[in-house]
Amino acid sequence: MAHAHQIVAPFFRVSELICAAIVVGIISRYEYFIHTANAANSGRLVYSLVIGCISIVVSVFLMIPFHATFYLFPIDLVLFICWMVAFGLMANLTASGGCSSFWFWHSWSYYWGGWWYTVPITDANSGLIGTASCGEWRSNLAFSFISSIIWLFSGILGLYAILEYGNRNQGESGGRRPKPWKKGHKDTATTSPDNQAATQKSEPVGEPC
Repeated sequence: MAHAHQIVAPFFRVSELICAAIVVGIISRYEYFIHTANAANSGRLVYSLVIGCISIVVSVFLMIPFHATFYLFPIDLVLFICWMVAFGLMANLTASGGCSSFWFWHSWSYYWGGWWYTVPITDANSGLIGTASCGEWRSNLAFSFISSIIWLFSGILGLYAILEYGNRNQGESGGRRPKPWKKGHKDTATTSPDNQAATQKSEPVGEPC
């Protein structure tokens, strides 16, 4: 019978996969526009894209329903930290004004909306570009943060499963009866004082010569 952590763990893995796929899809589209326009790239977005790709591979691998995968909970904690760093780096790009910040309309919205086809970057301004792609950027930030929290919960769940499984195994092994063929083992059923007295009483007493 499956335990609670074995039932919850796959839901965490699927959620991690979905969040990472969404972030990778959004950033990949922006990177495609940047590459097509031969524009300068953002190292923060490249880092987030790499973390997203790694998370996809790891979540699929850890989705295998084996108890041994819970021993890899340090990977969950490491990816939690990586995702928090990615979220902080990306959020800092628009921290000054959100979707009205300079970087957003000058880079994200400018290339996402295809303005670079018709409007030179030197002629672009916030009034012209606007915030049409603000929803995609906010979704990118939201799923990055959600992904970090899910990785944290997965790590805590893995640690709990290891501790619970180890304590249960110790309890079961402590209550087992030693095997009679083990060296130094004495059968308490035959060596107890009551059994020895009963054995002596049952033995026939020889007649005196």
